[in-house]
Amino acid sequence: EATASVASCNATLDLALLTSSLELPSAGFEPARQQPAAAQIFVLGYPRPDAIGGEEATITSGILSAVRIDDDGTTIVQTDAAMNPGNSGGPISNGQGSLVGIAAFGVRGSQGLNFGIATESIQGFLDAPAQQCSSASATPTPTKPKGPGAVLISDDFSSESKGVLETGTTTPGVQLGYISGEYRIAITGPQADEEDLSIPGSYSNISLAIDARVTGKTGSLIFGCNIDYEQDTGYVVLVNPAEGNMYLVRRDGPKIFRNLTHGKAAGIRIGDSTNHYELTCNKGAISLAINGTATTLPYVESTYTKGHVLLGFAVDRGSTGEARIDNLVVTQR
Repeated sequence: EATASVASCNATLDLALLTSSLELPSAGFEPARQQPAAAQIFVLGYPRPDAIGGEEATITSGILSAVRIDDDGTTIVQTDAAMNPGNSGGPISNGQGSLVGIAAFGVRGSQGLNFGIATESIQGFLDAPAQQCSSASATPTPTKPKGPGAVLISDDFSSESKGVLETGTTTPGVQLGYISGEYRIAITGPQADEEDLSIPGSYSNISLAIDARVTGKTGSLIFGCNIDYEQDTGYVVLVNPAEGNMYLVRRDGPKIFRNLTHGKAAGIRIGDSTNHYELTCNKGAISLAINGTATTLPYVESTYTKGHVLLGFAVDRGSTGEARIDNLVVTQR
């Protein structure tokens, strides 16, 4: 039987430092911000002991979706790895077994929106003078209001540290990143003709809204919903502002595409002007509005009803171009 005592606490981080009579090996720390984009991570814990018992630990895996700073100045990691009550306080490690965070909370009613305290803030807690623990009740799990119109995720691209999209890529001929209050997706060389970005989380019945402008005559914005990356299924809308055309495509597997409908993108400002786009995938209907004007969609289609939200940019093979994106908002329908 082991004993432990509390050496320090931090109520804001919801962390406590324990000293124990056990002699155990320590885990190495790695800064969360130094992990590669979409790095694989693992979460260890005892989820739902009331349902499955708490005798053996459970391991889940996912990707490191984002690292950002919250309103309290805490560095947090976001992951789509499954987390449930009972995971809180468990380690989040990378593929080398080094700690990159401690599991903290998830957004109720959503999938893939789970968070942990990053090692940057954990190290700051360990380096700080010891603090006494409060006897107050435990910090409640943060939640967000749900229902039609509720904002599920957003980014005005004013701060890379608080952003939701990846900030780098190893794909030749592609440049990504936060620049001057916008997000840039650029195809700069013949090695690439498309770049897709996954917006963190898995959803059903949502709207994705952005402001965007495109340079390059063949450049097309890509919007996707109900995407399953493992099966390569879901719905994708392509809009070419230079020509004013749009296409709705259904992915049915690797390199299997079905053109559902196409037509003119009503309401669009032709050329490199900024347009406001809003894609809605709600209860089997897919629609796109441009600058508040409905296009040839909606299209009633319910083969796939839940999944990831996608945003991207494409050009004709051998061409170059870029998209500048602002004011990304995903809302519940």
